[in-house]
Amino acid sequence: MFGKLDSEQLELKEKKQAIRKSQVRICVTYMATAFLFGVSTGLIFWFICQGEEDADKALAVFNTTLPIAAGIITYWFATRSNRKGKDQT
Repeated sequence: MFGKLDSEQLELKEKKQAIRKSQVRICVTYMATAFLFGVSTGLIFWFICQGEEDADKALAVFNTTLPIAAGIITYWFATRSNRKGKDQT
């Protein structure tokens, strides 16, 4: 009797943890996307408008932020699509 209750409680805790993980991933993905398309794009345009000597800074911002943010976004979509495949089988 107690073993069944404990396994049900454990299963419920695991489900809650999975939901929290998913919510954190979604939040991080939204922040990375907003940074990639908002902040870094704004910085790039700001440096370009400042003059030619600051154009190198714009390129540095782009080359630094793009791989990081794109990696975060790609990871989230890859884990979501991988989970859907496992659920269907």
